[in-house]
Amino acid sequence: MSASQLAGRPHCDARTRHGQPARSASPLAALVAALILAGCASPHGIAPQTTTPDPAQMQLARPAGVEAAPVADGWLALAQRDPQFAAALAEARAASPSLTAAAARVRSAMAAAGLAEAAQGPNVDLQLAYDRQRISLNNPMFPAPLGGEWYPLYRTGLSVQYVFDWWGQFAAEERAAQAQVEVARAEARDADRLLAHTLAAQYVTLGDAITQRDLARAELAALERRAALTRQQVTAGIAPADLAANINAQRDQKKAEIASLDQSVAKARHALAALAGKGPDAFAALTPAALPAASAVALPAQPTLAHLAARPDVQAARDSVTAAAEGVKSARAAFYPTVSLTGFAGVSAGHVSDLLKKASGTYDIMPAISLPIFDGGALRAQLGSRAARFDLANAEYTRTLINAARDGADAMVTVQASSDARRQADAVLGENARAASIARARAAGGIAPVRNALEAELARLQGERSARHALAQEWLARMDAARALGA
Repeated sequence: MSASQLAGRPHCDARTRHGQPARSASPLAALVAALILAGCASPHGIAPQTTTPDPAQMQLARPAGVEAAPVADGWLALAQRDPQFAAALAEARAASPSLTAAAARVRSAMAAAGLAEAAQGPNVDLQLAYDRQRISLNNPMFPAPLGGEWYPLYRTGLSVQYVFDWWGQFAAEERAAQAQVEVARAEARDADRLLAHTLAAQYVTLGDAITQRDLARAELAALERRAALTRQQVTAGIAPADLAANINAQRDQKKAEIASLDQSVAKARHALAALAGKGPDAFAALTPAALPAASAVALPAQPTLAHLAARPDVQAARDSVTAAAEGVKSARAAFYPTVSLTGFAGVSAGHVSDLLKKASGTYDIMPAISLPIFDGGALRAQLGSRAARFDLANAEYTRTLINAARDGADAMVTVQASSDARRQADAVLGENARAASIARARAAGGIAPVRNALEAELARLQGERSARHALAQEWLARMDAARALGA
């Protein structure tokens, strides 16, 4: 072993306390010294094989001149505008098994941290003992009449034990346990935001399904009016019979579409109720409020490292690396000697009435040093396991960072595409609305057929359906982006 590895270990050289060679050493002492020197457990050759990744080297750092603009919680923006959703979210949080489990994991981690912290302090016990012993007749120290008799012994006092953490083993274990508490807390935050995001997305989906169904019913009403007008024209001989058949086919298709949308609405209500921890019919009468502009969910121009670092899953992965690193330190410190001090102070007597007498006092103090020599490789195996956990935590942290960066970039692309689609749908709706207004005015003035006004109204309704659906999709995209950026 090297000098550094032997530092702090019991001195194995056979010398007097003045440093002079002993005049003689027994063969047994020489053998013990040789065994200690040859058998001392060593951590040599065992260490983590990876280093914690630097986000800047992974091209995840914030570009020059780009500020980490704040990100709004998508679900919070919705809750602030719709009391119905806010109430459903509160109920979901109260009933969610995943949040209950996450909270329990936090408490468990805190308890483990408390145990690790307690290991660094002294252990003080109050002892109350009664011992009744029969002395052997063949005991040469206590012959008859003492031998062969039963004797009681009462003993009470305080027992104190303290293990010195000179190598930082217990302190490293406490830091590892505290890091695990932070991991559990980050995972609890992630579970909460996942529930809120999923509930908000389902709420928007339900509102979109209801809107699409209601507008489809309006389209069906317009088709019914057009079918009635066509039948009159066919009866009057001013329209061909196949035109009526064509309109009837369109009407039947619309009825089938409405039936499908009814099913979508029902399933969306059931999904929302399940997320809120309720029965399938809990939200049978719920109708979400109309969505405002999707810009209510504030987003930065582009993701930055500050945004990614705010994600609870990234925080949990980074804290896991910290916990694993402290575990390696603790496992390495276990190779050094353990220095402990045990003491007892109390009273001991053969009769209870003598316990309070000064002469019954008894004291015991025992310092001890324990040096690992032969352990079957247990310490090396433990260090190897901790080193492997560190490498695993590093790999998981790297994977989480890369996935977070990809999620953020993909989400921003989706936001841009959905915003463009919504603007295009709004433009089409504007044109269709103007055309429908003109057609109604011309039909009212008798300068254009009513059929033209009905067809223009159908086009307007279809444009409104596209615009409202595009708005819902932009809301979903922006909420996804907000979650990808740590909100």
